[in-house]
Amino acid sequence: MATKSDTFERKEKKYLITAEQCQAIKAGLAAHMRLDDYGATRIDSLYLDTPDRSLICRSLEKPL
Repeated sequence: MATKSDTFERKEKKYLITAEQCQAIKAGLAAHMRLDDYGATRIDSLYLDTPDRSLICRSLEKPL
């Protein structure tokens, strides 16, 4: 049986932002991103990680 230390726990914070804040975020991220083959699709979520990508790496380990 999995113990608490074996389980990945997701924590989410959601924010309602203005159009101006959205543009500022897009401008700030533009230097770090590029369009992929699916550039025409809409993404409604943005996940931020640590510089060494530890959050996604931990998630991909599928600790559950």
